[in-house]
This record gives sequence, C-alpha cells and structure tokens, in this order.
Amino acid sequence: SLACAALGQTGGVVNEWLRQHGLADQPRLAEQLKVKDGWQTAVETVLGSQLQAVCIDDLSSVATAAAELSKGAVTLLDRSPVGQAAGDGDQAAAALTFVQLAH
Repeated sequence: SLACAALGQTGGVVNEWLRQHGLADQPRLAEQLKVKDGWQTAVETVLGSQLQAVCIDDLSSVATAAAELSKGAVTLLDRSPVGQAAGDGDQAAAALTFVQLAH
C-alpha cells in the first residue's frame, strides 16, 4: 500500500545523512498523495520507489550536502511553488522536481 511505501523509508547510511541534514522528519511522497479507492495499485506501479522520495521545500538548501552522501541512494522532491496563478495570487502547483542522489 502507499502507506507501507512511505513507512519503508530507506535505512542505514541514507537515514543517517537525512538526520544530519535535518531531513529525516520530512514527509515522503506516499504520505502526501491522496489516491481514490481502486487506484492504489496503479499509482504504486507507476511511481514505484519514487513513493519514498523525501519532500523538501527547496532543493538548493541541500545542494552542497548532496556531495556528502557517499553510499546509498535517496530521491528528493522539491515542492516549492513554481509561480503565481494568474489573477488570484494563489500559489501554483508545486514543482515536481525529482533529484536522485546515488553513490
């Protein structure tokens, strides 16, 4: 299930790296999705391991820290706003920028 994917957060070196950089408590993509009944398997199939992506507000805030990940792999999802909706000042949808760090 999506909840299981989110809870299957990566272990070992990656978890330590996330803790060191204040990212361990950031939500995983699977925790942020709302999927209609009957569509869970399709979403899990399409997104696969990306469901464990760590959602952060600004990729640039961890750009230099990325070099410190010497082993393992983690996917970061930048959820910062991509602009303003025309006319009403509401934030546009978050950018779906995935960055895969792997060593």
